[in-house]
Amino acid sequence: MAICILPFLWMHFSGANNQKKALQSLKTLAAEHHCNITKHESCGDFSIGLDADNQAVFFIKNTAEGAHKKHIDLKQTKVCASRIITKPVKGSKGVISKVELNFLPKSKQPETTLELYNEDLNDMLNGEPLLAENWCKLMNQSIQSGH
Repeated sequence: MAICILPFLWMHFSGANNQKKALQSLKTLAAEHHCNITKHESCGDFSIGLDADNQAVFFIKNTAEGAHKKHIDLKQTKVCASRIITKPVKGSKGVISKVELNFLPKSKQPETTLELYNEDLNDMLNGEPLLAENWCKLMNQSIQSGH
């Protein structure tokens, strides 16, 4: 019986440890910009965090090449949009191939894209479409309120 339970216990504790590491990485990135993480979430190979007081978003995506980090100043952002890209599949509505958050700046700077899911890089979806929608709403509320 112990042999059956041990893999689940290992997955639970390693997952909790990975969550702690992800939060610490977000906190370190935020500190580099004199910010604090007030809300965060991790999913698969990425973590996203928000400093509501300073209107800043922090994103870390772990890839084979290493961690890719981004900081987005929501005070300089007009709107955030979630984008779910599908590809056609015969006999169905289609299959999700990418999930992104796009930030359109107030100035003439290019938009910033956070790729949450890419079927070429990730094995399977792990709640990214819902996470994108929820975070998009949260960030647009922050943009509109100015806080």
